[in-house]
Amino acid sequence: HPDRIKRDAEISSIITHKDTRSVGGTIAVAEAVALCVSSDAIAPDEFLRQISESVWGTSELFSRCIDELIRWLRLEPREALPRIYASGEPEIGPRRPGRVTAYVIPTVLCSLYFSLKTPENFLESGTGAIGAGGDTDTVGAITGAISGAFGGISSIPANLVETLEDSDEIIALTEQFCALTFSRN
Repeated sequence: HPDRIKRDAEISSIITHKDTRSVGGTIAVAEAVALCVSSDAIAPDEFLRQISESVWGTSELFSRCIDELIRWLRLEPREALPRIYASGEPEIGPRRPGRVTAYVIPTVLCSLYFSLKTPENFLESGTGAIGAGGDTDTVGAITGAISGAFGGISSIPANLVETLEDSDEIIALTEQFCALTFSRN
């Protein structure tokens, strides 16, 4: 249910991540997926403003970084990525300049950036995110979740779905989950 997204994200993340930035990242991703599922089109600035508002009460720092991403979306990756890598707190900053680390703020910002640069192209969003380097499995998974939520399974190249181990079972479980979720709303 849309009214429970923030609270449910907080509850699910607090089990392992008590830091407000990590909880904020969970809220940001959950809100992004929810917005994608319920939209036929994405207006990037408004999309990010809504996510920023959702995160604000949990992590003002993270919210301000999402606000910065609105400007960075207008940049090409070679200009935007150094800003994304360095986002967050300067004393933490990029642990390894030139790539996304496991630090939550650059990870989520990178995923949002590539999801919003090419929202209609699942493969381009994913390859862009992975090409950013560093913590590619996490960035790729988050980008895939956001892009897949927007485009649905039909946006994912068939060969990727077909070659995924247990894809039929994963699709069936996803369909059951969605049916259960939407029946409760």
